[in-house]
Amino acid sequence: MDIFVRGGDAGLWHLFYNGTWSNWTSISGATPIQGEPEAISWSPSRIDIFAWGVDGSLLHKSFDGVKNEWTPSNGFEVLGGKLGGPPKGVSDAEGSLHVIAYSRSAELVHLSYNQTLNTWSPQGNYDDLGTPPGGL
Repeated sequence: MDIFVRGGDAGLWHLFYNGTWSNWTSISGATPIQGEPEAISWSPSRIDIFAWGVDGSLLHKSFDGVKNEWTPSNGFEVLGGKLGGPPKGVSDAEGSLHVIAYSRSAELVHLSYNQTLNTWSPQGNYDDLGTPPGGL
């Protein structure tokens, strides 16, 4: 079992249970986040973490349980900017992720990952899903 939280220092912290509890470990480096992170697993040996950066960026970090390593090893991969709220995500199949968040203009935006192609889609931007009926 893995637990991910935003700590009092605004960093991303990790705690896991594997028969006994680990110590809390900072996995964000010097990069602060706002809001609570989102953790998704699309296989027994993979965890993807998404966070809302203090500059509004969509931040990503993944854990490979086979190699026992985080990528990137320090900080985050920046997948885009201009978020107005924390990301939420889901995996619909092994090797497939979908991340949704509000933009600063209150529209839902979407980004997906395909492991087979090793790509985020759309690249360099988000799918704009529009404003939900009734607004925020």
